[in-house]
Amino acid sequence: MDDQRQKARQFPRVRSQFAALVRKVDPEEFATLGLARSMSLGGCMLEQESSVGVGTPVEVMFSI
Repeated sequence: MDDQRQKARQFPRVRSQFAALVRKVDPEEFATLGLARSMSLGGCMLEQESSVGVGTPVEVMFSI
């Protein structure tokens, strides 16, 4: 990652690679497996095959 971009972030990111289960919070049952690729105090980047949609509230369970 570019040094200037890293310095501009509010929280530093930590590279990672571990399994994550992503589940929608709403009544519609939907869950998918993915990989957590980076973590920070402000959030995380998840890589998965299917999208839950931008702005969708989700629960994430990590396997570390």
